[in-house]
Amino acid sequence: MLPVAWKICFWARLQDGDRALKLLHNLLRPAKSTGTNYSSGAGSYPNMFCAHPPFQIDGNFGGTAGIAELLMQSHEGFINLLPALPSEWKDGSFSGLRARGGAIVSASWKDGKVLTAAIRAEVPGEFRIVYPDGKEECVKLGKGEVWKFKVK
Repeated sequence: MLPVAWKICFWARLQDGDRALKLLHNLLRPAKSTGTNYSSGAGSYPNMFCAHPPFQIDGNFGGTAGIAELLMQSHEGFINLLPALPSEWKDGSFSGLRARGGAIVSASWKDGKVLTAAIRAEVPGEFRIVYPDGKEECVKLGKGEVWKFKVK
């Protein structure tokens, strides 16, 4: 059986944010015991360490990786903003997520639509951005340059 955190990442990658969020709730629910008997389910201990086998660190790092994957993906040659946003997360923001190709990404959204986005290039290059509505944009940035988007 796969650890819950892996499943969160899988469903986020498949762009099913609501299914991933359901698993994230399971990952974060309070653990009923502090032993290694998981017959009543696992969850998280009061100190926020993961109670899922095989290792606590898998759940802690895997859960945060899954959250990042819900908000931004960059595995197919472009930066995909909010690719698996759960319907419960109508408004929000993130900052400092690292994308493949050497970019640091931040964004905010309202009613599931991107309001603002910023990409800072850690290395010079072209960055393709995909919005939740499918619109694409390509920007060329030098090292340290920042591209910003804001809905008018």
